[in-house]
Amino acid sequence: MVLVFSGFRVLGFSGFRVLRLSGAVPENPKTPEPENPRTRKLQNSSTIHLFTNFIKIMEINYFALIVAALVPMLLGFVWYHEKVFGKAWMAAAGMTDEKVKGGNMALIFGLSFLFALMLAFEMSILSVHDAFVSGAMYYATNGTMQPEAGSELAKWMDYYNTNLAASNHTFKHGAFHGVMLGIMVVLPIFATNALFERKGFKYVAVNVGYWIICIAIMSGIVAAWR
Repeated sequence: MVLVFSGFRVLGFSGFRVLRLSGAVPENPKTPEPENPRTRKLQNSSTIHLFTNFIKIMEINYFALIVAALVPMLLGFVWYHEKVFGKAWMAAAGMTDEKVKGGNMALIFGLSFLFALMLAFEMSILSVHDAFVSGAMYYATNGTMQPEAGSELAKWMDYYNTNLAASNHTFKHGAFHGVMLGIMVVLPIFATNALFERKGFKYVAVNVGYWIICIAIMSGIVAAWR
C-alpha cells in the first residue's frame, strides 16, 4: 500500500511525498533519461524512409489522382443541378439563390479541388491492398523492402504480385471499396451532423448519395489506373 500526502509549495506545503509501505513502489525510482536527439533523428528518418518506399511500391499514378479529383466537381454540376437534386438540396439545407451565388467562388472551387486531391490520394491506398502488403513487408525486412531471395517472404510476394495484385487493380474492386467507405464512413458522419443540426432525411439522402457515387467512381479510377 502506498500513502500519498500531497500539497503545493506555493501554499506552504511540502509538495508530494510518498511513503513506501510495501513493494508496490520502488524505493529509488529512476529519473527518465533525457531524449537523445540522435534517436529522434533516426526515428524521423525511418518514417521518411517508410513513406518514400511506400510511394515507390504503391506505384501511384499522379495523373489518375488529378482525374479522380475532378470527379466531385463534374458530378456535382449534374447532381446538384436544379433539374436533378438541386432544388431538394437547397430546401433541405436552407440555401437560397443569393447564398449560392455569393461567396468567393475561386476560393470555394480551389479548396474543393485540393480536398478532392487529398481524398483521391487516400482512396488510392484504401481501394487496393498493396498498402497493407507493403507495410507488412517493411517491418519484415527491417525497412529495406527487399526480401531475401528464396525466403518465404520473397515467395509470398511473388505469389501476391503474380496471382492476387491484378484482381485488386480493377475499377470494380476500387468502386466496391468506395461504396463501402461511403456507407460505413460518410453516412454515419453526415447523419450524426444532420441530427444535431436538425436536418431532415432528404438532406442526408441527397448529400450521402452524392458522395457514395462520387467516391465509388474516384476509387475505381485510382484502383484501375495504376
